[in-house]
Amino acid sequence: MTLLPLFEVSKAKSEPPVGVRPEYWEFQAGYDYVDQNFKNIIGILQAKAVNGTNDNVLIYAGPVNSGKSTLAHHAHHLYTEGDIDLKRIAFDQNGIADVMLTQLGSHEVKDRVCHFDEFNLSRRRAMTRWNQDIIDLYFSIRSDRGFHLWCNPSVDMLDMKFIEERVTAVIYIFDRGEKGIRRYHIIAKQGITTMVRTLGNLKQATIEKLGHKYAVVRNGWFRDYPNLEFKNSYEALKDARNLEKRGAFFKKYGEKAETFTMADASKQIGLSAATLADWLQMYAKDKGRSMDSFKGVNGRFRLSAEEVMELKTKIPEWRLKGGGEM
Repeated sequence: MTLLPLFEVSKAKSEPPVGVRPEYWEFQAGYDYVDQNFKNIIGILQAKAVNGTNDNVLIYAGPVNSGKSTLAHHAHHLYTEGDIDLKRIAFDQNGIADVMLTQLGSHEVKDRVCHFDEFNLSRRRAMTRWNQDIIDLYFSIRSDRGFHLWCNPSVDMLDMKFIEERVTAVIYIFDRGEKGIRRYHIIAKQGITTMVRTLGNLKQATIEKLGHKYAVVRNGWFRDYPNLEFKNSYEALKDARNLEKRGAFFKKYGEKAETFTMADASKQIGLSAATLADWLQMYAKDKGRSMDSFKGVNGRFRLSAEEVMELKTKIPEWRLKGGGEM
C-alpha cells in the first residue's frame, strides 16, 4: 500500500512546526525510523506540556503483535530526546502505580513519561475497583504534564466519557507490514467521538475500513526500534513478567501447583492413604464441600498445602472428640 501522510509539508525536515522546541527539532533530525508527521506531533505535544499545564494520553491499539509497543518506544525515545528508560515502563497494576509515583512531578517535564504495556482498561472491567481508581486518578492529574502511552488491545472497549475527557489521540497500528515497515493511523479525540456517533463502534474492522476518513495522520509508517540494548532489556523484562503471570495463574488453577496427591499428603500427616481418605470425608462435610471438589482435572484427589496442614491439625482434634480411630 502506498504510504500517504496527510499533512507532510514541503519543508518539514528543514523547518520546525510552530511551537516545537529547538532542542527537540535538532534531536529528531537524524531519527529516520518513523515518518516526519509522527516526529512533528511528538514535538508539538512535548512543547505544549513544557510550556503549558496539561498532560497527554496516547492510546496504542491494534491486532496482537502489530507493533503497539514498538511505536510507543519511538514516542518515548523522541519525547525524552533519547533518554528512553525501562523505569518508565510497567506491565501490571503494581508497576503502573510505581511509575506514576516516581515519574510524575519531580522530573523535568520532557522526562515525565509513563508507558503502560498491556494496559487492558475496558468497559468490561468497569465495575472493578482498579478500573474506577485509575479513571479517578487520571481525572485528577491533568496538571502533572505527563506523557502517557497506553498499549490497549481494543479501543472499542474503552469508556467513551474517558476518551472524550482525557485521551489526546488513538494510534491504530494495522499489522507487521512489508519489508519491516508497519503502518498506522492517528485519530484525534474529535475524530474518535465522531466515529462513534456516525458508525456506532470502534471495532478493529471498523477502524481498518473507515478510520482513514477521521485520521489526522493517515498511513503513517515506522520501522523497528533501533536500540538493540534497550530492546533486549525490554524483552527480558516482558518475558520475566509473562513468566510471573503464568506462574501465578498455574499456582491458582494448575493441578500440581502447591498441591499434594493423597499418597504425598498421607505421608505429610502420618496416615495411610486409605485412612486419610476416610478423614477427608469428614473434612469435606465440615467445610460444606463435595468430595469431587478435591479432585484435579484427571479425577484424582489433590490437596493444597493449606488443606494438608489443616487436616494435620483437625484429625487429632476429631479423634479427641470421639471421631473414631480412623
